Amino acid sequence: VIFGDGEQLRDFVYVADVVEMHRRCVEDEASHGQVFNVATGQGTSINRLAELVCEATGCLLPIIHEDVAEGAASRHLPRRRLPQELRTLVQSTEKAHRLLGWRASTPLSDGLAREWAWLGQNLPRWTEMSY
Repeated sequence: VIFGDGEQLRDFVYVADVVEMHRRCVEDEASHGQVFNVATGQGTSINRLAELVCEATGCLLPIIHEDVAEGAASRHLPRRRLPQELRTLVQSTEKAHRLLGWRASTPLSDGLAREWAWLGQNLPRWTEMSY
């Protein structure tokens, strides 16, 4: 279920890229006393994210959009409430690149495929999720 029109933009970064950035911060003195955004610098709509998840998982279910007022409960996911939501959340990574030579390198589609494969190999670690 996508709340709203799905055109909200978010910046998704793969965990291995985050780990690489942390490594550089530990090893490079240029990072000392600095604050960095760890992101891709690219916005992906929630609609596109849903499409990519379906591609990665082979999901054939329709993507459902639901208009939910902020703070109201979803009809489809009764235990979920829509918090206040930013329309766009995309961060600049120019400082990380300038000082540490770092940029995220994993495309979102690749990260989702890797995550799906990992989940399939580690099913015993997961039980039904609750909200």
